[in-house]
Amino acid sequence: MLVADDILYLELPKTACSHIRNLLKHFVGGKFVGKHNRPSEQMLEQMLEQKMLVGSVRNPWDWYVSMWAYGCDSKGVLFKRLTSRQIRGQGLISGAKSIPPLVFLRFLSQIFFKSPDNWKRLYADSRNPYLFREWLSLVLDIDSNHKYSFGDGYAFSPVSSIAGLYTYYYVRLFARDTARLINGKISAMDGLCEIDQSYNVLNEVIRVESLEDDVVRILCKLGHVDSLSLRNEIRTYKPPLFRDIGSKSNSSSRVRDIRYYYDQQTAHLVAHREKLIIEKHNYQSILANF
Repeated sequence: MLVADDILYLELPKTACSHIRNLLKHFVGGKFVGKHNRPSEQMLEQMLEQKMLVGSVRNPWDWYVSMWAYGCDSKGVLFKRLTSRQIRGQGLISGAKSIPPLVFLRFLSQIFFKSPDNWKRLYADSRNPYLFREWLSLVLDIDSNHKYSFGDGYAFSPVSSIAGLYTYYYVRLFARDTARLINGKISAMDGLCEIDQSYNVLNEVIRVESLEDDVVRILCKLGHVDSLSLRNEIRTYKPPLFRDIGSKSNSSSRVRDIRYYYDQQTAHLVAHREKLIIEKHNYQSILANF
């Protein structure tokens, strides 16, 4: 996250967060404190009164392609968890006390019996839509035991039976009280939406698809009033590390048109499992293409 005098930016993975945090630091200063993390609840309560809280989001269909393609380049925490049998980093500490013994045993058995080689096969080629569709079907399958391999407490949260991995990351990072995501009292999408509406801490959201305009709007609210010069500077800005190369940070080798990767079944799957983000942030469905 980026902590500055007037702003706190929380980084949701695969939402151009590396670029956004570098961009914001260039204009408002501050310091980086971890990555993809969130402040403690005590620190967060203090910041709610003192700073503008900002997050970023991305079209869910695009997000899953990006997450998978990043793994195809052997990068990312999810790739590392799925392609190994390590338990470390599985997000057990925060929710361990509330995990029923039988569920915990199911988790251990899934880690022990899972096939890293099969996951590696699904990450073999970032330009192969059939591998992506098979991977996505496993990741978004409500009844699959594969969710115990994803980590971050997803399998132990009632959110996993209601929404997909992307929504879980979203509500967990941006919620004031994360305990509500593992206490078992969420039974339907309406309840999850109510929790997000009541406990989401963000004052502003940067959509990847309108990144320049959203950053300009936020900077203007913080006192940077020359929006035209801001927009030009944002459009051409590159962090120091990338000024001599043409690629973006944390980019992958994927095909850029997301319609290339989906068929009707997998497009519907994302529409169903990521309904909260799609409706809240007015994302257009790609279903009309099939």
